[in-house]
Amino acid sequence: MTAFDGADNSELSMASVLLGSTTDVEEIGDIFLTARSDLRNRVNRQRSMLRRWSRLQLVGWLEVDAVSPLDLPLLPPERREALLALGLPSAGDHDVIWLPSFHAVVWHPGIDWQEVRDSFALQWECARQVHVQPARSHLTPDQNIRNIVSYALKHQCQTSIGGARIDWPPSWLAEFYEWLHSWSQGFRRTRVLVGPASAPNKPDLRCSSKNIACPAYIEPMPITY
Repeated sequence: MTAFDGADNSELSMASVLLGSTTDVEEIGDIFLTARSDLRNRVNRQRSMLRRWSRLQLVGWLEVDAVSPLDLPLLPPERREALLALGLPSAGDHDVIWLPSFHAVVWHPGIDWQEVRDSFALQWECARQVHVQPARSHLTPDQNIRNIVSYALKHQCQTSIGGARIDWPPSWLAEFYEWLHSWSQGFRRTRVLVGPASAPNKPDLRCSSKNIACPAYIEPMPITY
């Protein structure tokens, strides 16, 4: 059985979580690993209280955005509000603030998407830190899953400033890819995965090219939006 096989649109959502901020590119990995553990603990906590959470499944990937402190006033209002609520680090001599997050496909049978959002917001409490969007009703479940995965796996080293998309300067690219190379050399994944509660016939959550076009042996690059 492949991931999300048999899911209905009413049971599918995309979840995005802004995980934190740092001026030290080496801290991205720690922020991501902590968030991945926090996510699993949050789901397990819900499962301990509500049996319907036992069937929830999630597959997502790390995103790394970046912004110059000088460009904060030029960001789109909702993005700027989210970053200010998060509490950005003092940039000092740094010209870049790294913003790790993740996007994920969530299959939540028996659970409204609002309940997923509200539960995740208990873990990540800042304004606009959590965004959960239900599947689009005019698309098939397979189309919705593919669109979410495509969004999560896009790779654009750009920042949206004043309505335009600005490429990262070479110094940011060098710093980021040096970290990424070090991270991947340690055989560490940029994927977050939550399976259903233990069951005799637990589905295989490996992403197949047939159903959501992301083979398990391929670890995608962190991406930006």
